[in-house]
Amino acid sequence: MRADIPDDWDEAGPPAVPPSFDFDVDPVVIWDDEEDKVADSTDLGPEAVTDPDLDNAVIEFVDVFNARDFDGLVELFAPGAEAFFLGESTSDGIASALADMVFRYPNLVVTRGDIGLSPVVPAWLLDPDTDGYRFAGLFTFELFDEADGLIGRLEYVEGDPDEDAVFEIPDDSERAEWDDWSTQDEI
Repeated sequence: MRADIPDDWDEAGPPAVPPSFDFDVDPVVIWDDEEDKVADSTDLGPEAVTDPDLDNAVIEFVDVFNARDFDGLVELFAPGAEAFFLGESTSDGIASALADMVFRYPNLVVTRGDIGLSPVVPAWLLDPDTDGYRFAGLFTFELFDEADGLIGRLEYVEGDPDEDAVFEIPDDSERAEWDDWSTQDEI
């Protein structure tokens, strides 16, 4: 017995659906009032990921950093990882230095971003004057080839982002969780 076929299907199958995304179009960069380059979305299409391992490391870093899981950060870094801006060259040292950074800047959050086709992690600080987030800088990563997707080098860059930058803006719906960090156990 044959199932009912919708009226708009013909013998060849379902009707042609016009594509809803044009992945060949360059991403749009939106300027906010403070002239930081940010975008509403980083959904650039599947071919935008040039290094899936690096992209996965960036996504994990954002999740673990914003959760303030500094033990989890240790697991993201290769044993001989380097972060010269922190003066560290071990995974434990990097995680500890990032924890110290968060203690100095408790409202520091990170999001996902891209500069061209390279994934990056923009850092944001809550601006008490506007009650919104302002761009502070960005973290960039290199993976160690022999370390199976582990971060080998972490860099931090201050200043205005590149014109090809597309950043997620911190989501205010998570602010209550971020504000609650001060009541959690010490790291």
